[in-house]
Amino acid sequence: PLDLPWKLTCPRCGDVFPKNDFHAYYLTGLDSTGVFDPARADGDLLFNNEHPDPGDPLHRFGVDDGQGFLNEAGQRWRFIATWLVYGQWKGLIWTGIDRLAEAFAATGDCEYSRRAGVLLDRLSDVYPTFDYSQQGFVYEKPGNRGYLSNWHDACAEVLTLTVAYDRVREALPDDDELVNFLSARASRLELPTAKNSGRQVCDNIEGRILQHTLDHIDRVESNFPATEMAVILIEAVLRGTDGITHIHELFDDAITRATAVDGLSGEKGLSGYACIAPRTPAHYLALFARALPGFLHEILARHPALQDLYRFHIDTWIGQRFYPNAGDAGSWTQTSPTYAAVPFIGNDGPTLAPSMFTFFWQLYEATGDVGFVQILHHANGDVADDLPHDLCCADPADFQQRVAEAIAEHGELPQPPSVNKQNWHLAILRGGDDRMGPVAWLDYDSGAMNSVYAYRLDPSVRGRGAHSHADGMHLGLYYRGVDLIPDLGYPPVNFGGWSSPQAEWYKMSAAHNTLVVDGLDLANAGGQTLWWQDEGSVRGICVSAPGLIEGEVFERTIVIVDTGEADAYIVDVFRVQGGADHTRFLLGPFGPMQTTGLDLAPAPDYGHDTLMRAFQADATPAEGWAADWTLEDRAGVAPPGAAVHLRYTDLSRGVEAGICESWACYGSYGNKDEVWLQRPWLRRRAQDTPLASTFAGVLEPYVDQPVVASVCRVDDGAGDRADEALDLNIELASGGRDRVRVAAGGGVSVERNAGGSH
Repeated sequence: PLDLPWKLTCPRCGDVFPKNDFHAYYLTGLDSTGVFDPARADGDLLFNNEHPDPGDPLHRFGVDDGQGFLNEAGQRWRFIATWLVYGQWKGLIWTGIDRLAEAFAATGDCEYSRRAGVLLDRLSDVYPTFDYSQQGFVYEKPGNRGYLSNWHDACAEVLTLTVAYDRVREALPDDDELVNFLSARASRLELPTAKNSGRQVCDNIEGRILQHTLDHIDRVESNFPATEMAVILIEAVLRGTDGITHIHELFDDAITRATAVDGLSGEKGLSGYACIAPRTPAHYLALFARALPGFLHEILARHPALQDLYRFHIDTWIGQRFYPNAGDAGSWTQTSPTYAAVPFIGNDGPTLAPSMFTFFWQLYEATGDVGFVQILHHANGDVADDLPHDLCCADPADFQQRVAEAIAEHGELPQPPSVNKQNWHLAILRGGDDRMGPVAWLDYDSGAMNSVYAYRLDPSVRGRGAHSHADGMHLGLYYRGVDLIPDLGYPPVNFGGWSSPQAEWYKMSAAHNTLVVDGLDLANAGGQTLWWQDEGSVRGICVSAPGLIEGEVFERTIVIVDTGEADAYIVDVFRVQGGADHTRFLLGPFGPMQTTGLDLAPAPDYGHDTLMRAFQADATPAEGWAADWTLEDRAGVAPPGAAVHLRYTDLSRGVEAGICESWACYGSYGNKDEVWLQRPWLRRRAQDTPLASTFAGVLEPYVDQPVVASVCRVDDGAGDRADEALDLNIELASGGRDRVRVAAGGGVSVERNAGGSH
């Protein structure tokens, strides 16, 4: 915006738009108050400066009068509108205010505060006149809210403006040069607010930016708790320490809601939207902790769950590489090499913003949780050098020494055990090594489990709400640093928006590794843990969630049995009773899939608006049929030279079985790299309801050669009951044999070889 004012550069051809001199046109349209009025502007200036001849067919090409350029195909290109938001507003004014205020805080030079004051004061003249719901033309229209930007940007912008004003306001009341300049401008432009003293300038900024935001909070109503932090910050700046009691009340309310669900807000999107609850308050808690000694200790004493708010993303970070894609988050096979809850900024040098390195050390001091030190140390490149990147740190050398001592005593990285977040409905079953051995996760709800995000249940969107997907009972699996059962991730809105078939598909139950009843998405409900074990070489969970299907039984049991230091097999039993059509969909890695034991023939598509095709079926599959995927490591994350596989052996009875192709977009929603994935499916149907079914199988991730030699079922169950127990014999390639029994409700036993309890 500084080098090419009023212009945008095309990222494809490098050409510059608009083609007219809009700035000259704009100056002719300014009214007596300095505001642009298109009725006053000189329309003769609206032509392509590169083709000034009115007879030239390009005379009007690329010309924008502020409403955009409408091309022959009927597409409107909003060059000037984009410039006004991203160039004039964000690039110059908003960023300028922030940087000038920082410069004043760092130097005390009133040249900086004066210029920031000029920008803030002029903004206060016009700020109340902006209403994105009436003046914005793009982004989730109609009905979007905001000021100069839409609601979530407007919230972030006013937070920055409030801090910037707080940094310079001490210099504004006594700046005669500023007052003289602004007073003259106000007189010449016939402005409605007086600027005859520094106090009046401050009153204008406080009343027309800060207080106006409080009075029109709907315009900055953003993802929780961003709006709450905006209210707290504005109240603190306007009222000072006189309002500290009210500030604590506001913090109490925000933190209570932000930590209501196992330490998080309940919003889904683990590596995305779910990070907003810890990320947004961190900056402002650190800001208050800097200003008020003892503040953080007092807040933690009032809200011990605040520790969980920042611990949650330590417990759910798998091998320092993955977060489960529960809800709108991540992309297919995307890695997460950094702690997601809080961004650590400052490695390139100290900043005026509160340092998250300092904040996490304060959390450690207040809680004794060494995980916070390990996270800040890891974020600094696994060294203590240059910490804490904080201009307000009195003794960086001492800080570095204390961090180094803590790391030397406790190790560089957190080693969380298996966890079951029973209110957030996420279980992670870990072995000895997150980075190598199998790690399974189970997401056992559909929807957001917090009243903050409550919505009226609509049968047409049974599994929607607060960035959740209809992914109840979805099972994921990591092995050898690879996502072997990848959730598809954030909906690909670049294929036509949130309601496009592609975006809707990513949110549907059939797109997940779960079970679908009567073709319906799973309802907004959560499950209850019936059995949990995390000891020795057997780990597992059994969860019941009949509310997901609004039926009698919906239960999944996962049992992980170690076969070596970094290998295991997984017994997967799904019980369901309700409806008349039970379809079990499986997922595997990207790569070729081979089946054995199936006699396949073309079959009708599943339908229900799913993005699947090429269905093949076997009406009477052999018990013990198998599917084996060979990973095609497009992401380049598997160990070099390793042939990574996932094998599924099915032990269900009385089912149809088959394979199909399922649509996905490889990578994030910023590209359109479409692929079709092969996946197995199983199905039971009946005329009478409620239908009861038990689906059972064994998953084995392996490298080169499988560890499991054979699997067979030795019980008498027929597959048409949801309460029948399963008994499995599992022969290992090493010569060992396991006897696994899985009863309804989580009754699980594992015996190895001749009766030894395992």
